[in-house]
Amino acid sequence: MDARRLAAQTARRQGNFVDAGEHLRILSQNHVSPDVLTSERRLLALASGDLTEAEEAAAECRRHPNDADTAPLLEALIAGALKVLSPPASSFPFENTGQAGPLLETTRGLVDLWLKTQPKPPDQAAGFIWRARVQAVARDYPGAMADLRQALALDPDNFDANFYYGLWIGQESPNETRARFERLARMFPEDRTVLMTLAIGYRSLGLLEQSAEILDRLIAGNPSPPLLLERAQVYLDLQKPEQAEPLLRRVLASGSNPPELFLALARCMTLQDKPDEAKRYQDRFRELEQPRTPAPKN
Repeated sequence: MDARRLAAQTARRQGNFVDAGEHLRILSQNHVSPDVLTSERRLLALASGDLTEAEEAAAECRRHPNDADTAPLLEALIAGALKVLSPPASSFPFENTGQAGPLLETTRGLVDLWLKTQPKPPDQAAGFIWRARVQAVARDYPGAMADLRQALALDPDNFDANFYYGLWIGQESPNETRARFERLARMFPEDRTVLMTLAIGYRSLGLLEQSAEILDRLIAGNPSPPLLLERAQVYLDLQKPEQAEPLLRRVLASGSNPPELFLALARCMTLQDKPDEAKRYQDRFRELEQPRTPAPKN
């Protein structure tokens, strides 16, 4: 396989969609087969949460569960659906359960199909983690934790299994949460993606000092827009909108404008008693949050 295509696939599976897109852009200039490029672009779109072709992709997976092309398609489809259903580092329980609708049940069925057709232990572990996230969206806490325990039995060092287990057990056992997060930080001391995820996890549990410490260290090395946005969120949680606003303005000026930025700006303006500006940003957030497509059918 072409090294550039492999790099694009690796970046996609790690959630680095910008890097994956850049690899595909370069690949398109290297006389690669149009079918290969179309396939990779489709997988990237699905994995990043664009469900425009989700219904068709799901049907393909069900019709041909054992085909070689089904596993990567199924993986991308599940990843994208979970991205739409819940942020990857949300604490349990999720707030959007009532909005999940058909997509939740479709995703559950796709994960079950994965577990039936992908018997290798690492793939089984991935399936149990995905199913745990589905259970969490459905507010089935015992089911989510049971699936995570199965994943950890197969792969004790799996980052996602340890992260979600630590995140969701936080209300009943905060000491275990801290222990798991600290262990993950020791296992991946230089991995910026891992540390960013841990910072988000700490913040979701209200451990703002721990979150700020990690974020400040990461920002010192590379003040990227996602890091600045997350650090601003910590300031907002601390009721410090004056410190948050300059960071949010830097993100806005960078051209990186995810919906979460406008929600944070609305919150920041509200805390500073600026209702007109708050409404403007809230309206922009709602505009960006409009679903791009209806949920795929079962």
